[in-house]
Amino acid sequence: MAFADNRHQIRLLSPLTANVLHIDYPQRIRAPLRHHQAGEILRAMWEELLNLILPTSCVGCGRWDTPLCNQCFALADNRLAVRVKRGTHPDLRAYSLGTYEGALRRIIVAIKHNSALNLTPWLYHAGRCLASAFASHESVRITPVPSGIKRRWKGMLVTPTIAQGVADSFNTRGVDAQICSTLRMPLNARSQAGLTRYERERRRHVLQAVPTTGSHIIVDDVMTTGTTIRSAAYAVEEAGGEVLGVVTLANVPTPHRSR
Repeated sequence: MAFADNRHQIRLLSPLTANVLHIDYPQRIRAPLRHHQAGEILRAMWEELLNLILPTSCVGCGRWDTPLCNQCFALADNRLAVRVKRGTHPDLRAYSLGTYEGALRRIIVAIKHNSALNLTPWLYHAGRCLASAFASHESVRITPVPSGIKRRWKGMLVTPTIAQGVADSFNTRGVDAQICSTLRMPLNARSQAGLTRYERERRRHVLQAVPTTGSHIIVDDVMTTGTTIRSAAYAVEEAGGEVLGVVTLANVPTPHRSR
């Protein structure tokens, strides 16, 4: 791109730039170039260059030229029902998109660890679809499991977006659904990443809850041993609420669960 005179007229020097501006090549632009226009041009050219150097591929299946293909996006339409056993307490009914494997696992891992990837629409859609498994109630409180300090600091939150989809699905059906920050993560709580199944099972009461009432649906990203889910349910019930069920993106089959 070269400036023709002091009025900032520009001459297009490549078909790529012409494509960015959606005009025929070659052609002169006689209107003054605004700052935001220049920024949009440079941003589009930079994205084109990155696509040439680092081609985009689907995080689920590896298909080229898309961060998430239609087939992998459709995984958010699935629904798998499992029952979480709690000993002497009533079992919990949980709904997920499927087992934590294959394309579903790769999508979740990318969402949780790739800050440059924006799959918010997929998370929101998953929340809406999973909410359809529950019958309508007069009112319901959507209670996401809080993320750890590191994830909150980085802004890589998963459960709030799922919870928003769940709440909007209920509201569409005429149910008064509100997202509530009922659960609390202690400041000294250790992340469960990397813990063995035995170590996870020992942490039965890691979550706390503020006083609450009404019916709650707990939202989490992945249910591994079910320890976090059981801890969340215990906390909500001890704080005065009732747990209708659980929504997660995926679950790892364990002896504590049955369909």
